[in-house]
Amino acid sequence: MESSFSDWKTPSIAAIVSLVVVFFAAITIQGVPFSWVFRSLAPLDITAGALTVEVSPQIPTTLGQEIMVTVRDASTNKPVEKATVSISRDGGKLLDLMTNDKGQTRFEYPGMTTIIVVRKDRYAAAMKVIPRVPDAWILAEERSWIASIVTGVLVFIITKRMQK
Repeated sequence: MESSFSDWKTPSIAAIVSLVVVFFAAITIQGVPFSWVFRSLAPLDITAGALTVEVSPQIPTTLGQEIMVTVRDASTNKPVEKATVSISRDGGKLLDLMTNDKGQTRFEYPGMTTIIVVRKDRYAAAMKVIPRVPDAWILAEERSWIASIVTGVLVFIITKRMQK
């Protein structure tokens, strides 16, 4: 005879309480500390709010470009003042910043994949990642400066030769 889940009966409260009592008695008799039995349980913080983190620009195009981080309370959309903004690159922390009264802080794009972690008491931590930008984009500004200098020198030389 086959049985299905629908044939099962819901255990009574007394049965559940009995199982819990037997479980705690067994671990107590064996000398196992409760802290070890429940070591993987973390306290639930029901007071933690959520943060919204905006990064502008989302994808920088040049090394050293200014990045603006704006932190807001997710439920009220109000700026979060004095939140800690940690900037990391290639697994190493570069710096810690604090948001101002507008919930903003700024830093220069350090290149490579950049990780931004925002922390504030009574809020769950939030993270944003700026992906690695291709080297061609980062070097484009430097190349344009070099091209401008070379063009200027050539124009100067040609102008001097034409005057002779």
